Amino acid sequence: VGSAGDITTARHAHFTGALHAQTSFALGAHMVTVANNTVGASANTEILAGNRSLYFVDCNDPDGCTITMGETNASAGQIMFILNTTGNTSTISDTAGVAELSGNAALGAWDEIILKYSNNRWTQCAPESDN
Repeated sequence: VGSAGDITTARHAHFTGALHAQTSFALGAHMVTVANNTVGASANTEILAGNRSLYFVDCNDPDGCTITMGETNASAGQIMFILNTTGNTSTISDTAGVAELSGNAALGAWDEIILKYSNNRWTQCAPESDN
């Protein structure tokens, strides 16, 4: 068993054995800010591209934000964490053939959902948290 030291890659790193983290394992967070569309009683919409593993959603629309999933550069087996960082509700859309959830997932402040890309669609791994 050897030690690789720090590993940096621009795209993918493939390992033939298990990957162990002795202290912690961190994902680079991608902040998505959804602006207020200034249209009363209408939620603003944002598409998450699907090429990241950790999204922080900053919903600035008091009427809420609708988040739809994209599949650009998503890889089979990829895990995605989505965390809503504001008090405005971010709703992750249950979209047939793209995001198979147990219904639309309404995320309040600091609520989170975990998804997995299963060959050709996002699937929900666990119920969304209610913090």
